Amino acid sequence: MTNAGKKGGAVRTSPYTCLTAEVAITHLERILSTDGAESLFGLPYWRARVEQISATPGLNPEHRARLAKLLAKT
Repeated sequence: MTNAGKKGGAVRTSPYTCLTAEVAITHLERILSTDGAESLFGLPYWRARVEQISATPGLNPEHRARLAKLLAKT
């Protein structure tokens, strides 16, 4: 895991690498494009997941743009 800064007093970390983030982003795009985002966990959970992936060092501009769109949905 990598440190990615602090939010709310806790160190935010990401279990992803720039190589594994693609799969995670695609998964979140699929979930957040359906009603599934609110069915089990709710939007706060999904927002935290998007923020967690956003904390991954080395993401490319395309990944960052896709994550920004996901944050706008949560």
